[in-house]
Amino acid sequence: MTENLKILIVTHYFPPLNKMGSLRTYSWAKYWSRMGHEVCVLTTKKEVFDGISNLDIDDLESVNIEEVPYWYFSVPKTSRNTQMKDSRNRELSDINKLKSSIRRLRSFTGSIPDIHDLWIIPGVINALRIYGKWRFNIVVSSYSPPASHIIAGILKRRLGIFWVADYRDLWYGNHVQSSRWPFSILEKNIEDFWVKKADLITVVSEPLAKKLKNRFGENKVIVVENGFDLEDLGKIEKENIFSEDGKIRIVYTGTIYPNKRDPSPIFEAVNILRNVGFDIEKKLEIIFYGSDLGNLRQLIDKYQVANIIKTPGLVDRKTSINAQRSADVLLFLEWEDPSVDGILTGKLFEYMFSGKPILGIGITSKSLAGKIIEESGTGMALGKDVGKIAEVLTKLINGEVLNYKPNIDLIMKYTRKDLAEKMLEEILQRMVK
Repeated sequence: MTENLKILIVTHYFPPLNKMGSLRTYSWAKYWSRMGHEVCVLTTKKEVFDGISNLDIDDLESVNIEEVPYWYFSVPKTSRNTQMKDSRNRELSDINKLKSSIRRLRSFTGSIPDIHDLWIIPGVINALRIYGKWRFNIVVSSYSPPASHIIAGILKRRLGIFWVADYRDLWYGNHVQSSRWPFSILEKNIEDFWVKKADLITVVSEPLAKKLKNRFGENKVIVVENGFDLEDLGKIEKENIFSEDGKIRIVYTGTIYPNKRDPSPIFEAVNILRNVGFDIEKKLEIIFYGSDLGNLRQLIDKYQVANIIKTPGLVDRKTSINAQRSADVLLFLEWEDPSVDGILTGKLFEYMFSGKPILGIGITSKSLAGKIIEESGTGMALGKDVGKIAEVLTKLINGEVLNYKPNIDLIMKYTRKDLAEKMLEEILQRMVK
């Protein structure tokens, strides 16, 4: 098949939503359209509870983006003219408290229920309306939330078109919101009912692919990793955003999950250095960027490290990238568990391309993320070994250079352009069979 394709991407995660998952679907739309194919994106009209929507895009002129609101649901937004910073901060604080409560509930129920379920009916209605005017022949849906796959599954049944179901992480057996019996049985059956009709399933890593192959078939599942976009990163002008005061700065960008993505080991290491006489407040600063930092405040109080911690909150992408470039070390938090191995966030690949060493905490080279960090020569994965972490911090404070020898050939395997081309090639091969 060589003619131009008409591709509908169904996804909640898409710019301007400032989430790492948005960059995966955005890169497909950008590079597939540049390859000469017609692309339409069906996405949610973003609400306050979805998160910050300040991720700018400026190169999708040929892509049709359809934002569909949740069914009979809309959160009124405060006028830009009257919105005050402290009011916005209180609003974000309330939202994060609500998210934490929902996360605790969904540690039992998994994906049941999901606020995005309200998007399914209007999503299907609008997709069928689009099809009436523009007969797309491929639908690509991205999980999470489940609504994306359910909408695509309905389109598959109604229209008989080629369906690609993409997974950034797992639905049933999710590492963050894993359901318990009897919800686990219900969740698995719902996923089986819809996804078994997919023509192709894409997933971000081999460990996750193995799990889905066991359920949906060996030949149906392929790996399309997360990555980084050379073009987008190149558009961000390099700028040192930290003062030149001699402090070592360790930067983390992302989410913290209590007892999972856990910075406790580095805080313990800081206290070891303090106890042996280092003037730690003058030597070190650890900066956490993000709006959902879990139990970080409690951990800061517990380990008495408030004087070296900064929490600027969620910032725009330009600031986040320049914070990574300006750091001395990038902090990568994850945890080792059979249910987690194979989760490879796009943040890891941006870290790898930042030019700064990565300090992996909670993971060792036994995990896929830790293995990639060490094999790429971009850092070290120290698990929860407080002694080794303290040794690294000591070297940094003493002005020693960490072992940082990036393997450029390995890193360049993960450009989003190449990955988008790889994915479309696989789709074309399956369509002609």
